Amino acid sequence: MCGLYTLPCEWKPVIRMVIVIPQTLVEDSLTENTSWNGRQCLGLYRCKIVGKHSLLNHSYSENECICMRSIIGEIRRKTDDNTRVFGYLQSQTIRLTACFNIGDVMDIEAVRMFVALAGKLNFTETSRLLQVSQPTLSRKIKMLEESLSVTLVHRRGGHISLTPQGETFLIQSESLLEHIDRTIALVQSEQQDESGIIRIGCLHPMAKFITDNFIVNFNKKYPHIAVHFKTMIPRTLNSFEEVDIMVAPFWPEDDSVVAKKLPANRRYCFASPQYLAEFGTPEDIKDLSHHHCVTQTNAVKMQKSWTLQNKQGHQEEVAVTGMMASDSTDITIELIKKGFGIGLSGRYKAAEGRSNGELVELFDGEWFTESNMYILYKQNPYIPRRFKIFIKEFTKVYTHIIGTDHL
Repeated sequence: MCGLYTLPCEWKPVIRMVIVIPQTLVEDSLTENTSWNGRQCLGLYRCKIVGKHSLLNHSYSENECICMRSIIGEIRRKTDDNTRVFGYLQSQTIRLTACFNIGDVMDIEAVRMFVALAGKLNFTETSRLLQVSQPTLSRKIKMLEESLSVTLVHRRGGHISLTPQGETFLIQSESLLEHIDRTIALVQSEQQDESGIIRIGCLHPMAKFITDNFIVNFNKKYPHIAVHFKTMIPRTLNSFEEVDIMVAPFWPEDDSVVAKKLPANRRYCFASPQYLAEFGTPEDIKDLSHHHCVTQTNAVKMQKSWTLQNKQGHQEEVAVTGMMASDSTDITIELIKKGFGIGLSGRYKAAEGRSNGELVELFDGEWFTESNMYILYKQNPYIPRRFKIFIKEFTKVYTHIIGTDHL
């Protein structure tokens, strides 16, 4: 937990609040419309009302707890990747002083104007530099002074100078703006350039598909985009807490999630020659209920039937049972090869087994299961460029590979 920022003595009559960012900073904390007690504030921002209240024995309002909103807002206006902003702030453990009355939020634009004015010491030249009217500049500086309850600038006719408080505020403001500008530059660079981290969530079979068919060429083409895999189970496929993009076999129920539908994935019935020699070859799909089948365990409910369809769109539900089940296509194929029963697989996965005679496709390929995969991500008006790149490149590869199974 970060400690409180140490204030210069001359600031104590001026400063109303001190904020530092702890390692637990999260985006959701900026949008909660509530109040927190002192101990709850420790989990959001370290807050202290100088000379008035202790840290733990005071109830802080929303404004008191989220004085960082104006700073984050400034960054948000200039970038489209909030996650990286917060990650950067966390990694730097930046300590920022907020200098304003309780209930007010610092106007970063006014701080920038003050810094520019301190450099010119002339309202006319500063307004020309900032391309704003002089009345606007004067009003902004006055509002900033009122929010601080101090005078920052001495006005003597056509000449101005900084007060002692203004000199101190200038030093802190320059440091504050430097942190903001550095963060903006970092995040904008990651947006424009093809770099950064993508956290991918998916079931184990899809993770295997990506590593087998996609990731090598993707890394060669975009060497500065890091991909972090999070293999999940069906029950956790609706959680975006640890992932940016999810590849899942269902349409999301959450309206805040965007879903991009991928081409239908067909899986056909396969068996090994030795199994067919011992138990016979099913002539009709209804015969599957009398055979051993290798079922799927990677589902929310235990699989007790297969819904097969033909190219004319006719569907049949067939009861299936067996001694073997798997959550992996690769393991399913190995179990089929070893004669444990009839199983489902895409043709692209079964291609090697078919070519060397270890697998036999049943029903002349007329019957198959069909399901869709979806690329999921949270709604955001500003999608990072690396996310768009991954989605586009993966869709292209997936469509090419899965599309061959339809031939």
